[in-house]
Amino acid sequence: MDDNQPLLEFLVLLLEGEGFRLTAVTSPLQAAMLARQQRFDLVLSDVRMPHLSGPELLTEIRKTAGNHAVPAILISGQSSIELGDWLPDSSNTHYLRKPFGGNELVELIHRTLRRPLVRSE
Repeated sequence: MDDNQPLLEFLVLLLEGEGFRLTAVTSPLQAAMLARQQRFDLVLSDVRMPHLSGPELLTEIRKTAGNHAVPAILISGQSSIELGDWLPDSSNTHYLRKPFGGNELVELIHRTLRRPLVRSE
């Protein structure tokens, strides 16, 4: 979930190319609504967005059936120290600072999902 369309398009291309199935939206309100209808394996969200912040969105998603313990990666241009109380206190919530590389994100997703990263040479 990212309200920045170019970044969202990059993420979709990158992650689909890595074999992930995605539900990509630009509105946190739409993401919260979708969470009421389906279970997610992972939430990838920007921190600062209109209407709901990434942590607020994650809180809403985790209130829904099937998503109460969904792992998450929150992305921001701010350091985790600057974010302070914004980050949910959870062992399955990770933080990635912008700018980041595609490989860095993919590796973090695999670690978050506790899946081994298999790269074809």
